[in-house]
Amino acid sequence: MSSDGGALRLQAADRVLDVVGRMAACFDDYRDRGRTEHGLGALLRQRVFGTGMDYEDLNEHDRIRRDSVLALACSRDDLTGQKRARARDRE
Repeated sequence: MSSDGGALRLQAADRVLDVVGRMAACFDDYRDRGRTEHGLGALLRQRVFGTGMDYEDLNEHDRIRRDSVLALACSRDDLTGQKRARARDRE
């Protein structure tokens, strides 16, 4: 999936331009933080990077969430998904 390292290139560009951070600042996140595993910035980062990697449809994000390079690009600590909150989401 990420053999060309495209996600890492997107991450490097975002570090310089802060596109995702500026996008996240445009929204108010009213979700209950105690029941939320992923912050707004993480969700936007997955969507933006996924779209940049030519995963246009939301249903493909279920597949690419298993991509450890994308997890690395999104600055996730748990690259393999073993520490996810819900057991059904662990790989």
